[in-house]
This record gives sequence, structure tokens and C-alpha cells, in this order.
Amino acid sequence: MVKYQENPISFNDRNELWLLLRNGKREGLEGLYRLFAHELFKYGLALVNDADFVQDCIQEVFLTCGSITRDCKGGFHLYL
Repeated sequence: MVKYQENPISFNDRNELWLLLRNGKREGLEGLYRLFAHELFKYGLALVNDADFVQDCIQEVFLTCGSITRDCKGGFHLYL
């Protein structure tokens, strides 16, 4: 099982990561993953008691987000 760790990032850094992602930079996706994966994992486990399933869902979210970012008008947190 993957162990997610919290990574405190300031709000400005979140916006910078979002802009990197919107510009097609991998660093933006990686940073947002590190930022949000832990909270998504905890939330997913609260809904479904299946860690592997939750991990798969989180991976799907981040795999698909790269293709929709240019159409998304709000920030990444709205997508999540």
C-alpha cells in the first residue's frame, strides 16, 4: 500500500502549480499530486474501506486532469 504524506504548500504555490499544469508542465501535476493525494486518500477511505480502490481512483483523477486543464476555468481544487 502506498503511504501518502502531507506536503504543506502555500496558496500562492498552489496557484503556481496549477499554472504549470495548465501550461503542460509535468512539475505542476507532480506538485498537485503531492499536495492533494493524502487528503483525497483519507476522504476516499472514509467513503469506501478499500485502500487499493481509493488509490486507483486517485490515479485516474490525476491521469485525466492533464487533459482537461485547459478547459477548466477555476482552480484545481474545483476540479477535485
